[in-house]
Amino acid sequence: MKKIITLCLFVMALFLGTQNSFAQDEKYAPLKEDAKELAMKIQKYVGLDQEQTKVVARAIFAKNKANLDSAEKSTEYANSEEAKAKIEFNLINSLKKVLDGEQLEKVLEMIK
Repeated sequence: MKKIITLCLFVMALFLGTQNSFAQDEKYAPLKEDAKELAMKIQKYVGLDQEQTKVVARAIFAKNKANLDSAEKSTEYANSEEAKAKIEFNLINSLKKVLDGEQLEKVLEMIK
């Protein structure tokens, strides 16, 4: 009887845990869509290939996600220059890996 109760509790915990993880995915779904749309516009404007476009989309999503997460933590931190500089630094480093100087300038111009 103990084993059955334990098994039921385990299954319920697993079920609740997966629902929570799906909620996290739903929270960021609009950010992913926005990042993909902007990356496609950038691809046409700058002339990026598929691999570069994927990296740009991931970098834009990471930037938007970081902004959202920092805003949820604390409005003071989200508005701080330190937080903005860190997010911008990460964005630029991600983009530098696949873009040349001219492409990087155009992409940053479109993102801002």
